[in-house]
Formats: sequence, structure tokens, C-alpha cells
Amino acid sequence: MTTNPTWRGDAGEHEDPRRTFIRNYVPAQGQVFLDLDLVQRTYGTSYGLDHKGRFRLFELKKGDAGLTGGQSHTFGLIDEMLRRGDDESRYDGIYVVKTASIDWENETTFTVNRVKLNRDEFIGFLKQDSSIWIEPLELGRNPRTF
Repeated sequence: MTTNPTWRGDAGEHEDPRRTFIRNYVPAQGQVFLDLDLVQRTYGTSYGLDHKGRFRLFELKKGDAGLTGGQSHTFGLIDEMLRRGDDESRYDGIYVVKTASIDWENETTFTVNRVKLNRDEFIGFLKQDSSIWIEPLELGRNPRTF
């Protein structure tokens, strides 16, 4: 068993025996274990899409938290590979969503890739409302500020 740093995040947020197992038995040097919070797939004729659809990746943050170095680099690699292999334009990109709390029912402000949205605008963004366009995260440009 090795001694590795604890998971970052809110106290108790990552207290999961599976994470503890990894932390205890897998050396941190040269390895990064990450979770991606959400994948959104939009499909069907009501969106003008086929049954495969399009998809977006989401990383959720609370408060002023940004991407860690490991997240930034790893998500950047995933983004690059998906864009290179996406000849049908099905992949929209990565979005970092920041809120003051995790209670989205009572949240009034959502920040998506540095763009502040009110609750209705955020819901419209999730519903693919064409009037609410936010550029996907470009991980080549100072990603830790997201």
C-alpha cells in the first residue's frame, strides 16, 4: 500500500471506498484518475438529428474552483482525439459549469465556460436552444481559469 494525497474537493465529497482503494494502492506518480461529470447526447428528429445525435461533455465545479492540472491536460487530450476522429461533427466539446452550490433547483446564476447565465438561460442551453450559444472550452488557452 502506498501513501498518496487525498482527493481534492469539498470535505466528504469524494469519500468513496473505491477512490480510497485507488489512492491507497496505485502510486500517484505518473498516473491521473479523473471522473467526467456528465455526457449529454441530443438525438432525434425534433432536434434535426438522426438516432446517433450529437454530444457534449460537462465538468461541474462549485464556487470558484477551476480545472486541476490533471483535468486540464487529460480533458484536453480527450477533446483533441474526439475532434480529430469526428468526421460527422457529432462532438460539440467540453463545458465547465460553475455554480455557488450543488442545489441547482435554487441556483440563480450558472457560469458555463466563463459565460454567466441566469436559470432560464442555463436551461435553454441544456435544451439546445439555438439562441444560447456558448463556445466549447479550448483547453489550449489557459484552461485553469475555467
